[in-house]
Amino acid sequence: MQVLRDGRRLLVQVEETLRPREYFVRAAAPGSLLGPSGLLVDAARRARVLRCSVVVVRCHPQSLGVLTSAMEEMVARAKWSREESSPERLPAGLSWAPKSLEEIPYWRP
Repeated sequence: MQVLRDGRRLLVQVEETLRPREYFVRAAAPGSLLGPSGLLVDAARRARVLRCSVVVVRCHPQSLGVLTSAMEEMVARAKWSREESSPERLPAGLSWAPKSLEEIPYWRP
């Protein structure tokens, strides 16, 4: 977790290896009461506990498109859960920031 000067809290996750989409977000099994799972679902839960407003995930450059798509799904899922009063409660106002590890100086795959 990182706290910015203005008091906002960021949850930062770093994934150095290539990951498939299912690693970031997996749909619930048909008939399951558990809901979706994956790194982003876990990150949203941790963000709520730590009172973070932004989840930053730094990933391998080749995973960035997959991560961005999964984050867009999480935004849509959060909106749906609030509108439908779903038990799958994701934090309101949580922002997602996909970032490439290439932005970090001296990072090498």
